[in-house]
Amino acid sequence: MIRTTLDIDITKCKWIDCLGRVVRIRKNALGELCSHLSSMNENGLKDHSKQLRTFLIDLCESGSENVDFIFDVRGKDLPIPVFSSVTPKKAVPFLLHMMLTLGNYETELDFRMQPTLILILSI
Repeated sequence: MIRTTLDIDITKCKWIDCLGRVVRIRKNALGELCSHLSSMNENGLKDHSKQLRTFLIDLCESGSENVDFIFDVRGKDLPIPVFSSVTPKKAVPFLLHMMLTLGNYETELDFRMQPTLILILSI
């Protein structure tokens, strides 16, 4: 399966994670991705990275619904990342996981910007 999704042309090659799953960009994240890529300095980037950067910026700006690279999930919010192995033995990831899951935070940064744990637990 993986061999059929790979291509020498970086604009056609699917993105595969370490578990062999195809990875795509969530449609709701296109604006943030385009902004980040546009702010990047091309100095120091290799040719294939420059090509991919240009391709992704064009993809974002065109409003393309390219199903090979874009995943349209119906909803306005991006998902909250969850640690794959969360146990109380790893205090910081465990606390982050619990607060993100149970709290009213959109991102880990919102959680980390709280001044004290007392305010976090009272929300």
